[in-house]
Amino acid sequence: MLRRVVSRAVFAVLLLAAVILSGCVGTDIVSVTVQIDPELPEVQIRSGSPNGPLLGITNELGMWAEEKIKAGTKLYFLKDEFEFNPEYVTVTKKNTSFTVKAEWIPPDLNSAELYGFSLEKYEAWVTQYGSLKFKLSALNQAGGAYLGLDGKEIYVTFTVGGRQNPKPVLVKLSRGTAIVEAWGRGSHPFMEVVENVIAVAEFTVDGKNYEVTSKPFTIDCAPRDLDVRVDKDLYKSGEEIEVAVELKYPHPDGDKTLWTFNQTVPALVQVYNSDGYNDIQEATFDFKKGAATAKITAGAASDKPVVVRVRLLGTLSPTIIPVSNEFKIKHGDPAALVASYMATTDGRPGRDIKLSIVDHLGQTVKDFNQRGVKVKLTHGPLNIADLASAIPSESGEATVDFINGEAVVLFGGSPFFTKVNGWWKQNQGRPSLVVIEAEELGFDNVSLPYPG
Repeated sequence: MLRRVVSRAVFAVLLLAAVILSGCVGTDIVSVTVQIDPELPEVQIRSGSPNGPLLGITNELGMWAEEKIKAGTKLYFLKDEFEFNPEYVTVTKKNTSFTVKAEWIPPDLNSAELYGFSLEKYEAWVTQYGSLKFKLSALNQAGGAYLGLDGKEIYVTFTVGGRQNPKPVLVKLSRGTAIVEAWGRGSHPFMEVVENVIAVAEFTVDGKNYEVTSKPFTIDCAPRDLDVRVDKDLYKSGEEIEVAVELKYPHPDGDKTLWTFNQTVPALVQVYNSDGYNDIQEATFDFKKGAATAKITAGAASDKPVVVRVRLLGTLSPTIIPVSNEFKIKHGDPAALVASYMATTDGRPGRDIKLSIVDHLGQTVKDFNQRGVKVKLTHGPLNIADLASAIPSESGEATVDFINGEAVVLFGGSPFFTKVNGWWKQNQGRPSLVVIEAEELGFDNVSLPYPG
C-alpha cells in the first residue's frame, strides 16, 4: 500500500516537471512587421533596449519585417535627429504588426561645444589675376556656427595646390566665420589653368593644432586676347563667312587657349577697313573648350581688303580684341540685266544704252565677260493697252560685247533711234518704252522710258 502511494507521488512530480519543461520549449515564435510613418529608411531596430542587439534597418519605404521573433521581445527604434512614438513595442502572439510615428528633431545649431573647422573656396571664379580667398568656419557638433572663438586672433598658414604661403595670415572670426585672403590679388603663384586644387589651412587654437582641407577646386584664367580667323581669302556677296574665335590667356611660355570656357555668348561681328567699309552683324558663339565658330553673310563688295573684329557681349570681355586675317569680298553671282542711258561719245544725236549684269545687291558683276551677245530692242507706248500699235522692231537688233559685266548698245543716231524719236514727235511727246531683250543670257527683259 505504502509503495503504491509513493509511486503516485513520484508520478505527480514528474508530470509537473514535464508541464513546466513543455512551456519553456514551446515559447511562441511569430512573424513581425514594422512600418515607420512617414516612410523613413535606415531606422535601426534593436532588441531589448536602445543598446541591444541590432535586428535590422528599415528599407526605402520605411518597412522592416522578420519571421522569427520571440513573443515578449521589446523592439526599439533609433535614428539620429528623430524621435519615435512609441519609443518601443512589445511583440505578443496577438500584436505582430506595428505602425510607429517618426518626428524630426532639428539639431541644436547653438551648441556651445567646438567640433571642428571647415574651409571653403570663397569666390566662385578664381583666376590667375585674382586673389585667393577662403571661408574659414568654426563648427559645433550639430554643424552650426561655433561662436566661442569670435574675436580670437588665429594665425593661419595656407598651402594651396602644394604651394605654401610662408607668411601666416592673421584671422579673426566673427559669428564663427572669417573670409581669409591667402594670397593677394595677382600675387599667387598660379599663372595657368589648374584643376583639382586643394587648399590646406594650418593653425593652433588653445594649444591644439588643426589642419583643415578644402574640397578640390579649379584655378581658372581670365582671357586677355581673342584670336579671330576666317576660313577663306575671298568671298562673294551673299556667301557665308565662317568666323572662328579662340579665347587666349597669357602664359610665360606663350598665349594658351582657355580650354575651361564652355558657354554660349552673343556677339557683334564687324567687317570693316580703313576706307570706310563697315558692316556689323549679330552672331552667337557656342564655346567648347575655349573655341567657337559662327557664320555671318558677306555684304557688299569692297575694292580693298577687309578684316573681321568680334566683340563678345555680356560679362566676358577680353582686354585686347585683335582682328582677323585680311580677305576680300567681291560681287555675287549674276542675277539680273539692267539698263541705263549714257551720253554718246561721238556727237551722235540721242543717247546710248548701257547694259549691266548685276548680282542680288545690284552690284556689277565685273568678271562677267561674253562677246557677241545678241540683243533686241522694241518700242511701244507706255500704256500696255496700246501695244497693238507698237512700232515694229525692224531695226532693233544689235550685237554687243560684255566686258567686265557691261556692254553698250549704240542706240543714239541709229536707224532704230530715228524711228523711235520720229514716233515720239508725231505723237506730241507721248511717253513710251524701249524694251531690251537678251534672250541668250537668260535674264528678264529690261525697259527704259523714252525719251527718259
